[in-house]
Amino acid sequence: MSALLDTANLDTMLDLLGEDFRAIVRQYAAQLDSELRSMEQARQQQDWALLRRLAHMLKGSSGNVGAAALAGQAALLECAAQHADAQAADAALAALAPLVAQTRSALLEAGYV
Repeated sequence: MSALLDTANLDTMLDLLGEDFRAIVRQYAAQLDSELRSMEQARQQQDWALLRRLAHMLKGSSGNVGAAALAGQAALLECAAQHADAQAADAALAALAPLVAQTRSALLEAGYV
């Protein structure tokens, strides 16, 4: 779980914001599937600008809630989209789906959601 989550950051934010932070993390986790579908659709349409923007937003939101592995994978997708690299984008997207599920489970198991 530690590779998935930056628990030090999560614990700090939880200490500072309490239940408000849990609400933020719940909203983040609830939106992951929709965001993944939007990125997959952008890739299918070869809308590289949209895919880059969506990956950038996922990278930022994941970093903000301590989902370190997901933030890193989103950064790879952002880079692939920036360069219109279909092969790298496909690989990054393929890795995102299981990572989304693992991250959501890790957040739940650790009590952040």
